[in-house]
Amino acid sequence: MNNRKSMNSLWLDMPQDVCTRQGCEPIDWATLQPKSILDGKFVVREGTEDDLKSASEAYKTGFPALKGCDFELLFQPDGFAPFLGTGETFNKGNNFLIVVEDVENKRIACALIITMWKMLRRGELLVIAAHEDYQANGLGTEILNTADKLFEDSGVEMAYGWCAAMHTVTQTILKDMGYTPRAVIPGLYRLWAGDEEGAEYRRTVEVFFQKFYNGAEDMCTQDLNLLPEVEKLLIPWRE
Repeated sequence: MNNRKSMNSLWLDMPQDVCTRQGCEPIDWATLQPKSILDGKFVVREGTEDDLKSASEAYKTGFPALKGCDFELLFQPDGFAPFLGTGETFNKGNNFLIVVEDVENKRIACALIITMWKMLRRGELLVIAAHEDYQANGLGTEILNTADKLFEDSGVEMAYGWCAAMHTVTQTILKDMGYTPRAVIPGLYRLWAGDEEGAEYRRTVEVFFQKFYNGAEDMCTQDLNLLPEVEKLLIPWRE
């Protein structure tokens, strides 16, 4: 007798250890209220098209290794359009710009683009940079915590992010925010190697971090069939 399940059965048979929720409508971005931080010297807020010239400087000076990859578009103000839209569509799609503004001179000190798949109720921390003049001020922590709250307020059930395996500061921030390290992935991104001609690049080693919101981890079964090589990589997502 063939006891193998059909592919449809594998997808549709309900595991006994999961919770389900009703509703298939898409979620949308919640309102992000400006927040004064660091003794009023900075404000974290939703980015606008007026910020793009200054935000591009943050990416260009704060993350020059993006040269030669898709995110190099962010080195120029008009490069944000493919990510964020323009005019009435700006920050209304799947991607959303958050900025930290220096209150005294109105410069963008830090910028973060996050992603939300509205039907999937899933978020991603996409690309962050702090201007070279503002690094080591704790702005990364502030803007990532703002993104974390925006995900939760918007109805995201699971969010994730990648950070460099050599960058323990970002790893610590994500861990403190409640993200769980799941895997170390070699070769995920291509980054500029810093050579003068700009033609050489390398591949990064990244740590994958993940966080569930509002009890969504209970929607995932732990009744798994894993190869032994995969089983040893498993990090449980609930007790």
